[in-house]
Amino acid sequence: MNELNYEVIKNLIESGADANVQNGQALIKYCQYKHSIPIVEILLENGADINSQNGQAFIFAWADIHAQNDQPFINICHDNGIMPMFEFLVENSADIKTQNGQALINANSQSGSLKKVKYLLENGVDIHSQNDKALITSCQKCVFHKMKYFLIENGADIRAQNDQALYQKDLT
Repeated sequence: MNELNYEVIKNLIESGADANVQNGQALIKYCQYKHSIPIVEILLENGADINSQNGQAFIFAWADIHAQNDQPFINICHDNGIMPMFEFLVENSADIKTQNGQALINANSQSGSLKKVKYLLENGVDIHSQNDKALITSCQKCVFHKMKYFLIENGADIRAQNDQALYQKDLT
């Protein structure tokens, strides 16, 4: 996080800036690409409307974790190396089972984050969501060998979708 950005936002708010000015756009636009927990927290603590513009206002800052059917949470599952934001969203009520387990599939297929996949499964995401798509996408990628074995060891159905996983690149 850029400390200067945080300090500027903090000073603006302490000086009376309205976090909801222009229907939530002024401060939100300033931090939308920073994806930093401290900036999101300070905006929320000072009354920013996380639902302004039908959930669009904080979509890039990931503050409204339930906007667009939990799309910010789904997006964070794609990103590798952003575990603190991932955990922050879960701790703040992100629905990890949203969109029929899409978070599990994204965490697996895009980032190959075994840590995220384990976390999701330990917290109730169904390994068989979307007809075992997590295993199938893991086999398509072929680079996440540990992921494939982990999913199979934890009950993923290797015969799902008419043996689709076996038609992908090999499981070795």
